Amino acid sequence: MTDKNQDNKSNLTDEFHSGHGALSIDANFAAPKVTVGEIFILENNRIEPTDEDKAKRYGLSVNDTEGLSGDIPDDVKQKYIKEQMERYEDARDRTIVTYENHLANADNALIEVRDITKASLEAELMLVNGSSFDEKVFEMIKDGVSAEVALDEAYEEKIQLFSSMVDNPYFQKTAIELEQHRATMQHHLHPDKSLSTLDDIKEGAIVVSSTFPLHALSSFRDKSTGKTIVNGAITDEGSLESHGAILIAAMGIAYARIDAEGITRMKNGDKAVMDGKSGNVLLHPNNSTIEAYDDLVEEQGDLSDALLQKSAQVQSIKTRDGVEITINANFSRSDEVHDFKRANPSGIGLYRTEVIADMRYNKVTETYDVKAEDWKRIFEHNMRSAVSKDDGYIHTTIRTADLAGDKSDLAKEKREEAQEKMTRDQMIAVAKLQSDISNQGYGQKIKVMIPMISSCEEMNDKQEMMDRCAQEVGAKTIKLGCMVEVPALITELDKLDTAFMSVGSNDLIHSILSIDRYDSESIKKYDPTNPAVLKAFDQITSVGEARDIPVSICGNLASDPHHTALLIGAGFNSMSVSIDAVPVIKEITSRIDTIEARKLFEAIRETETRAEREDLLEEFNDSIGLSADGRIDLDWQPADVRSNPSNDMV
Repeated sequence: MTDKNQDNKSNLTDEFHSGHGALSIDANFAAPKVTVGEIFILENNRIEPTDEDKAKRYGLSVNDTEGLSGDIPDDVKQKYIKEQMERYEDARDRTIVTYENHLANADNALIEVRDITKASLEAELMLVNGSSFDEKVFEMIKDGVSAEVALDEAYEEKIQLFSSMVDNPYFQKTAIELEQHRATMQHHLHPDKSLSTLDDIKEGAIVVSSTFPLHALSSFRDKSTGKTIVNGAITDEGSLESHGAILIAAMGIAYARIDAEGITRMKNGDKAVMDGKSGNVLLHPNNSTIEAYDDLVEEQGDLSDALLQKSAQVQSIKTRDGVEITINANFSRSDEVHDFKRANPSGIGLYRTEVIADMRYNKVTETYDVKAEDWKRIFEHNMRSAVSKDDGYIHTTIRTADLAGDKSDLAKEKREEAQEKMTRDQMIAVAKLQSDISNQGYGQKIKVMIPMISSCEEMNDKQEMMDRCAQEVGAKTIKLGCMVEVPALITELDKLDTAFMSVGSNDLIHSILSIDRYDSESIKKYDPTNPAVLKAFDQITSVGEARDIPVSICGNLASDPHHTALLIGAGFNSMSVSIDAVPVIKEITSRIDTIEARKLFEAIRETETRAEREDLLEEFNDSIGLSADGRIDLDWQPADVRSNPSNDMV
């Protein structure tokens, strides 16, 4: 994660500021990426008529009618009524076509939501096709109001009625659907207003929105190929440590947060540059500036392609001195399979099940529409799809339900209840699925880890739950792994009964440093080189080595190549990183000597100031061909040119 750094502006940004006079907006970036594209603003909200519109009759204002000698002529009225009725009918017909198109595409929806998407759209199309609003709208138009006013008020009356029935989930859901129908029809009524949803995103766009819900991020990819089609994402809310931000950055998309005023300066189609190296969004750059940044983007693309080609050649990677390091990838949704297979990780090291839960969340009933059979079907599909070789299923570590923080809008008590039920359903699903996989002769492919464990007693309770779930379905139980992300657990590691440990770096670091990861300003205090953090890492890996318990690490830190040497020095020999980061983490790992990395870790741990610690890390990274701005020297060779014939990455 990179905060804005005024002292590290690129020459391109300086040239832009001094020579071109276009608009530069300060921004905080999730990673030092650079991209160019056209602004695409999500516009799918209600267009409420103005008071002036509401006051008009037959298209005439009060001032207009004062100049008339008598009533408005009948021919003027009839002409206006005919025109407005035709406009309303045209907007209604266009809305029906819009929903019919959505339904036609439902079979192409992601496996995670295909069933509920189709059912929901069928119900909504029936509602749109109904003529219950026509009579009311036509009556109001005959009284002289515009189609916009009649439509808005007719829908508002029904929306308020259904919304008031707070104890009836069906009517609450209907109210929400009506709000979307009204917005869709209003945009069809306004030739100067474009209805834009996530489904309308064009390739190369920089998408601007106040929020990016987890379930909506699948629209950032081409559904047929899985290829990322969005160049950048800009928001004015939330933290760079939010899960939406993490998942967007993990897709290799430039992600930035700017202030609300900056958002208001953007319009659809504006050409823009996102410069994560300097911390700026540049609006209306001229052709020479765009060309210069296009060259930089091309350079990034060439580097990415080169690393992908190397990554495709080998799954297992060794350090310069021959220590094997397992590089797994994080996984969330079926549309990630394309990039996952290209990156060629060893397996899925963190299956983020909360993303599936979010995609199937019903806001009206405040429930998650996902059962054990749904989990099994989704897990099986993706484990089969993600495997590169004819090995049946990819090795997968599934994290059970984690609805903490920004992953759920539910109140604490409801969230805990939902998480408990979801965890149980997931345990039933994995027990059944692993049994099926074993019966097919593929062996043990599933590992399961429990998040946010704070004590040995809690971990034992979860294992008992797993045992009961497996017994219930007549399957063999699975020995659970434990996520280490609550500082209190570290003091109990010597007696923790677990199959493996996985350090959740995001929550653990923020907890140790006593900062709120969801605060938009938290990036300024986030310091993974802090001695307290490094001490915790050392304790965890030391216990793992002493007790012969495998230890891995996931989270943002694992995906940041600038900290790879530090993590290897801390004793981690397994990491789960974002799919986008797999090739670069493999490359950097292959350049590291574990003895040198340990010396670096110890030196940083004993250094007092953050600036000095970061200088030590930057100096080490320079020595292995990794610059502070993320550039990698593909021609790099180690000073001592140690040979490692078993490592294809070198």
